[in-house]
Amino acid sequence: MNIAEFDKSMAKVKAEIHDCNTDLLPKSMESEHLALEVDVPTTRDKVSQAGDDSEIRESDPIPSVTATVRLRSRSGQTGEVTLTVDCSPPLVAGKSVFRISSTGSFDKPTEIPVSFYMKYNYSASDLSVGLMATYTVGSLVQVTKSSFQLPLLLVCRPTLPLKSDLHKLTVDSDRELVKLHEIFPEFAGSPPEACAQAMGFQLIGSPAKITLLASNKSNRYRLQSGHFEAMWLVLRELIERLGARKKPPSLSYKETLPLQEVSLLVEQHLSLRHNVLELAEILGQRATQYRVIQKRLLTKFKDKTPTPLQNLDVLLEGTYKSILKAADAVNSNRVSLIQAGAHLSCAVNLLVTLLGLTAGLTAEELAVLRVCLPTNILDYDQYGWEEVATSAITLLLSTSLSKSASDSAAVIPPLELPKDADKLCKLLVVLCDRVAKGGRPRMEGVVVANRTPAADPIAVDPIDAVVASEPPRLPDYTVSGVGERDSSRFVKKPPSVEAVRDGGLGAVSKSREQLDGIPDLDDMEALIGEKEDYRSMSPTGLDV
Repeated sequence: MNIAEFDKSMAKVKAEIHDCNTDLLPKSMESEHLALEVDVPTTRDKVSQAGDDSEIRESDPIPSVTATVRLRSRSGQTGEVTLTVDCSPPLVAGKSVFRISSTGSFDKPTEIPVSFYMKYNYSASDLSVGLMATYTVGSLVQVTKSSFQLPLLLVCRPTLPLKSDLHKLTVDSDRELVKLHEIFPEFAGSPPEACAQAMGFQLIGSPAKITLLASNKSNRYRLQSGHFEAMWLVLRELIERLGARKKPPSLSYKETLPLQEVSLLVEQHLSLRHNVLELAEILGQRATQYRVIQKRLLTKFKDKTPTPLQNLDVLLEGTYKSILKAADAVNSNRVSLIQAGAHLSCAVNLLVTLLGLTAGLTAEELAVLRVCLPTNILDYDQYGWEEVATSAITLLLSTSLSKSASDSAAVIPPLELPKDADKLCKLLVVLCDRVAKGGRPRMEGVVVANRTPAADPIAVDPIDAVVASEPPRLPDYTVSGVGERDSSRFVKKPPSVEAVRDGGLGAVSKSREQLDGIPDLDDMEALIGEKEDYRSMSPTGLDV
């Protein structure tokens, strides 16, 4: 019996059953009762509405943008409406939940002003805002959803452009270049023609500066910055605004894909995840140690015959201080992890976008890549971004991007925290190479036949199945409109873990110093001169 064919037929039957059940479900009636409309200004508020809780400390006031949300009731039968506003950090809304007792009519809608501003001092990866209105019609709960984009000037200020910088990206156009002050009029100086070929952007709450250059001779746009991840939002706005013109140009990317920069951020993010888990374990050990010493002290205090404390009070105080220090280290590393996740999100967005420009991918194919390389970095206690990306890329390389039977036999790895990022970086190299060669990522007819290595004792390791057949140097290939080129110019091999760790990751080294600075029980015992091993005490029977 062919298991693969059986799984495909079973998936087809399940899809038909799902389609039949979907037709039986009641249709959404949101368009019949409540409509959401949003007016987003193209300028900042004259008086900033940023709250005092913002962590950004700058001489200039933190800018804010106030959007107007209109609720139009078509039937007049909606009860109390709860409007929820959701945006991605570091952006926050001045108020995220609104309760409206009654909505206006369709001709006279209810208007709600919502202010947005930067709260945290790291790069934003997404400017989208989601709206959800929940209300009741009779006894039924109805939901209306909407979304919109915040303007780029909420997270950037105009600044002087730089002649050169560390990271550079060049995008080619097949049409005559548009002057930069026409693409970004809100960032143009006075006179606007002075910014026709060079424009600077300063990220709010960050030292990162982005320079956008336009070359009329070669029809190219160049982005450069000292921070790789900071170029994402400017590149996205450039592509969207050029695509919205009457005669949109066809853009392409012919340079090396920035896999080395992405690998550095992946390694930094993974190292911080390991540090957070290790610090949390140390915090648990110190808490258990504190309860054990506390129990021994309570036993001495309850004894009718007074006995010496044997410096247990000193040991208790030292353990308490170590708990506070470990807790501070955990909180500090969690903040660093959030910042590293935001930077990684920007870098992954950049990589997917540049890969799409290199291979000429469609919107549907780009959507599949964004599913396999999630741009929303969420780290839960059970699993994180690295595990999800490794499993998703392995599935894609064994299905629509497979080259041989050994690729199809690859096993989807379980969602477990990896020790290092070597496997994921290798998978990124193979994924980018196959897409650049003409592979098209698709999810139609994908069946996960092999799930974990434990399911098949002779299963092929995903890296061995994907990379073993790859030559040491990637062969030449042809990209549409580029000609014969060496693929090593398009794909950089990720650096080794040792090279990444020697690259000066400040957040990781800082967390390591915090971890090493937490005193151990042996250190405190040496201070008080006690030789008794309190770690052998049983923590059971503790008095609270």
